[in-house]
Amino acid sequence: MVPQSLSLLTYSICMVSNASQAKIVKLDATNQRLGRLASIVARHLMGKTSAAYAPAQIPRTQVIIQNIKHLKIDDKKLVNEKYWKTSRYPGGMKSTSWASVHAQGDGKLFIKVLTNMLPNNRQRRTMLKHVSFE
Repeated sequence: MVPQSLSLLTYSICMVSNASQAKIVKLDATNQRLGRLASIVARHLMGKTSAAYAPAQIPRTQVIIQNIKHLKIDDKKLVNEKYWKTSRYPGGMKSTSWASVHAQGDGKLFIKVLTNMLPNNRQRRTMLKHVSFE
């Protein structure tokens, strides 16, 4: 069953009949907002959509996002939002705008937003490996 918030989102779940019971979730990113799609993907990666949710276990869910180039991002956010990093030396702060990250393509901006939505622990890197783009 598809939640009401996903009524405009093309959403399909494929169960793989394997001993591991892997679940493949395909999402269409056409005309979807960046943050809303990232929160849906984060919920699937953490396993909160299944009845057997356990915070300490990574579910066997593969999320495939289609048409990532057609994702909706406001022009104002592309210019104003920045990612900051530091070298921890005086004057070592560097900023990167969303526009430059988005120009790199291949969903790099989506992965950065999704990284901030996942829990900051050892499982984050493993969860991010379960996301792919078509």
